Amino acid sequence: MWLDIYGSLTASGNSPHLNLIRRVEASIRPFITMSGLYNFYILMAPLGAQKIKQYFLPSITPISYVLPFLIALAIVAFVKLKKFTGYIMFPLSIPALLLIAPLIQSLLLPLNSIRDYAGPPAAPIIGIIIGSVVWMLYLALAKHRSFSLSRWVLIIFVSAIVLSLFIVQIVINSSSYFGPNHTPLSDSEISFTRAMQKIADGEKAVFMINTVDTQLSEEILKTRFATIDPKEYLINYRNWEYYFDMPLLNFTKTKYLIEDLLFLKKRAKFSFTSIITSDDPNLINELYSKLSLKKLSLTPIKILENRHFFLVEK
Repeated sequence: MWLDIYGSLTASGNSPHLNLIRRVEASIRPFITMSGLYNFYILMAPLGAQKIKQYFLPSITPISYVLPFLIALAIVAFVKLKKFTGYIMFPLSIPALLLIAPLIQSLLLPLNSIRDYAGPPAAPIIGIIIGSVVWMLYLALAKHRSFSLSRWVLIIFVSAIVLSLFIVQIVINSSSYFGPNHTPLSDSEISFTRAMQKIADGEKAVFMINTVDTQLSEEILKTRFATIDPKEYLINYRNWEYYFDMPLLNFTKTKYLIEDLLFLKKRAKFSFTSIITSDDPNLINELYSKLSLKKLSLTPIKILENRHFFLVEK
């Protein structure tokens, strides 16, 4: 962990691109993405929402400007609903700690915190906030049969937001229309991932290289990943990693895979089995030939569910 923090700080801490606005955005983004609010923008993108946003907010960090609105909305909702229901607030020490933790992470590791996986550290506090609001809505409707018009408007408004968070998330997760990150795996691909979970005992990691990724031009990779090294993890394989239930690294060139595999084997404190897989027999044969020269313990190449694989044993 220390090496990871130190490396991130020395590699990117002095970058001219990480100005104050960028760091503020990095601190806010996990809460936007994890709460589901960013999903509304994704859902409206096919309708031209991106062009509208660029017209009124041409800056690349407009998300920073919504923080005061979100804070004000949360305070109003909590104060008003607490007054309606007589809800006794839980001690705020733990929620405060859960709020501070992702903010500190964002300030220390600004490049990491603006990536998609920075959302999970914010999940506990987001869950507490949404759960408390939902419970207070229930108490308000159960205890009060008569409300003024303003109270009804507030309850309906907050209820609509909470319900929309769930509805929009379900729509995006169940549709492949919104990009490769949400493209589901086929039955055969899921079957392959389950077989790999049982292929060997102990710790395992998957090293994957597919034909489509080797055909991407350097220009496309630079555009897609911006400051991220093109050889690193491809974000459209997150569903694969979920079903594998083990670490997954994807590569665009065989030499990148071999370099990282040998490096990780050397640096790993605990031994692990490496699963090398590809949809292309030529790629898997190339990898097998080159790794066999490194005096590693390799199993024979096999085919399962139209995928080729072999193991680099511990």
